[in-house]
Amino acid sequence: MLIPEPDYYSDDDDTEFPPPCSHRHGDDITEGRLIAAKKLSNPYKESAERQRLHKEMLLNQKLGRNVLNQKSELKKEIEKRQEQAQRKKEQEESMTKRSSFEMQLERRANQLHMAENKEKFEQERIEDEERKKPEFVKVGEKIKGRSSPPNTAS
Repeated sequence: MLIPEPDYYSDDDDTEFPPPCSHRHGDDITEGRLIAAKKLSNPYKESAERQRLHKEMLLNQKLGRNVLNQKSELKKEIEKRQEQAQRKKEQEESMTKRSSFEMQLERRANQLHMAENKEKFEQERIEDEERKKPEFVKVGEKIKGRSSPPNTAS
């Protein structure tokens, strides 16, 4: 047995809807003596401080200002590289704008540093040669040093 589908668009609907409520807007009681649902107040949303802050945030967003300093990673990286380039440029400028006294001091420091490195290298070379000598050569040198008196030129 087939049941015909209802026609939702037909005008011969005999269902009646109840008449609209006849109470004032401020009344809490409806026709059937039931209490009407009322939206609860949110003290946070009603606070004047929050409303001012929200208004200011909307204005800043509309104007395109970023008050929270939130930047994308790309912008952060670009700024970081620009700062590094600026620092490098300043260092190069400071190197070229040195006085003759500062350049002389730097040359002298470089010479001292090179002399210290040369001494260290020479000492390491001598110690390395000593370590590479066979044991019998070292003993022979010790014996020769004890038995022979120092040669004095006359």
